[in-house]
Amino acid sequence: MAQKLDINTYTFQSGNKVIDIDPERFEYFIIGFRSDLKAIRDYTSLDEYQDLEDSFKELESQYEEWSNGNHSNDLKNNILESFMHFDDYSRFLAANHWDKENQTFEVFNTNYHNYDEWREESVENEIPLTEKPYTENQEAVKEEISFEDYIHSDEFIEKFGDWEKANRLEKLKESESLIGNSTILLDGVDISDEVKKLQSSYSKENLKQLQNIARDVGREIIEKLRKEQNINNPNPPVLINKDSGTEFRIQMTGINEIKNHNIFSKGHIEAISSIPDIIQNCIYISTEPNEDEKKPENLKYHYFATGIKLDNEDFTAKIVFTERKDGKLFYDQSLSEIEKGRLIDIIREKNMPGAFNQINHSDSTEQSEVLNPLISQENLDNYDKRLVSICQVPQMQYLEKN
Repeated sequence: MAQKLDINTYTFQSGNKVIDIDPERFEYFIIGFRSDLKAIRDYTSLDEYQDLEDSFKELESQYEEWSNGNHSNDLKNNILESFMHFDDYSRFLAANHWDKENQTFEVFNTNYHNYDEWREESVENEIPLTEKPYTENQEAVKEEISFEDYIHSDEFIEKFGDWEKANRLEKLKESESLIGNSTILLDGVDISDEVKKLQSSYSKENLKQLQNIARDVGREIIEKLRKEQNINNPNPPVLINKDSGTEFRIQMTGINEIKNHNIFSKGHIEAISSIPDIIQNCIYISTEPNEDEKKPENLKYHYFATGIKLDNEDFTAKIVFTERKDGKLFYDQSLSEIEKGRLIDIIREKNMPGAFNQINHSDSTEQSEVLNPLISQENLDNYDKRLVSICQVPQMQYLEKN
């Protein structure tokens, strides 16, 4: 067999491809194998699938023993042998059921009479096993991508969840809140009292006036940035976000979104003047595809957040950037009247006390009341729904340690 094992460096060769395995990362491979197992079930016979499932259970059992403290060379060797067996046999099953003409997996298709025949052809003809179709994303298998790059890839995150979001939320929690200017200036005139008066009672006329104020304040901010960057209308100014290093255009698209919601809310109009500071200092949280067919020009939405103080009151700002074919731009902003760290703590404890990266636990409400009665009384409906949503971390059983 064209395989070699080095227990000291934890590498193995499958076909022509050498893969490095860090024992600390075994859990990620197990997650990937679990996904492959589900995919292979659709086109294999019951006996074939049962053999592969037994192989996976053996590997899973060995890894559990290793993670519980048994780091003997014998166990490491057994894990690597099981790893290679599962990897090799799953590739054989995929290759055997691959219909080359139709480019699909077929249950009754047979390319090889048995495993040895496939292995002999793979070795003698030096066919890299990575060219055998064996996952839903064949191109990802062909590419020589490092494991470290793969676990940060869109494919991995789509399959298993955004396992790094917990770290980004912790970064948000520990970041310093911005100090915003609560004075609303328009043409150099302080109109803060006028805005508060309009916000004190709802009417269509008040709504229209507040929207016009938000639009005009935003337009002044953009024009000020144009002068600072020495660019002419209609070219939009560009700001760089320090956390992600990404350049974002700022134009009236974002201002128009802002003026169409929460216009009667405290801090909403006041924070418009702080948009440049917010864009440059907010923390990246997550990215989601656009599912709104009415706005096909928006390919993705990138969500950021930051804390901001207005009149010494704490707010958490949710910032939205959209990605289009011609670049990325500031798209929206909204404030929730709560300190960012407290919001994150509430979400943690309400969803799964003591485990930052699990959500929707059946006992979460009861446990929250026991651990912190004040937290259990908080109503997350009081805050921006999308902000609360992006602060959730997917439940990932095998990634809790990271």
